Amino acid sequence: MNIFDSSDVLSAHKEICCLSPTTCLVPTTIPLIESKVEVSNLSDAIQVPEAIAIDCEMVGGGYGGILDICVSVCLIDESENVLFHTYVKPILPVTNYRYDITGLTEEHLKDAMPLEEVEEKILKILRNGETISRLSLGGGKGRLLVGHSLKNDLECLRICYPDHMLRDTAMYHPLMKTNLASHSLKYLTKTYLGYEIQSGIHDPFENCVAAIRLYKRMRAQDHPMEKFTTPIVSHKSSRYSTMFHSMNSKEL
Repeated sequence: MNIFDSSDVLSAHKEICCLSPTTCLVPTTIPLIESKVEVSNLSDAIQVPEAIAIDCEMVGGGYGGILDICVSVCLIDESENVLFHTYVKPILPVTNYRYDITGLTEEHLKDAMPLEEVEEKILKILRNGETISRLSLGGGKGRLLVGHSLKNDLECLRICYPDHMLRDTAMYHPLMKTNLASHSLKYLTKTYLGYEIQSGIHDPFENCVAAIRLYKRMRAQDHPMEKFTTPIVSHKSSRYSTMFHSMNSKEL
């Protein structure tokens, strides 16, 4: 906690601390943009892998629309440039478009990209030329994947990515409640970034920007190194990972 000497100092801090909201991309004009980011362009001073943020929009399938089906996905880099943004062809019949949240109808998805192709393109961006075995061992040129509740997005996309390459803002201890329950991305954005998101229709690009900004803000902070014991559930199985939530800012 910071204690400020005066209201003027506090106001100056708020101007730096509070970020401006993003302009949401209109769902009907979602572009498909291939990654053109090269790791060789990164500064030599950067010691951590480049981070990519992801967010998916879900509709409902099955009886009562209770099954989450990914129908839109967005990836951005640390500079908030869109690397990939497309509609995804539903793998099951949609029984609830969740229009109040998604703003989507059947018409939006008529020319959507098949899930297998989406998975291939996303993994190409994330792996950045590295093999699966190299990613599993240490990462190499592979990119960190940032998001909020990544487990849900990865399951719906049918993507497996190494646990040590994941940075989930819903599972990072300093951003969680005292009982270690997750805050919503909406709450974290308002609290730590100073602006509102998800005021109406949810936009994957807006959510990506919020997640990458939260990650970069936490990475820039000085967090005391603590040894927490509460586990993080892996997106791939019921086994546990204890890496990310106990990392300090230099390890993010």
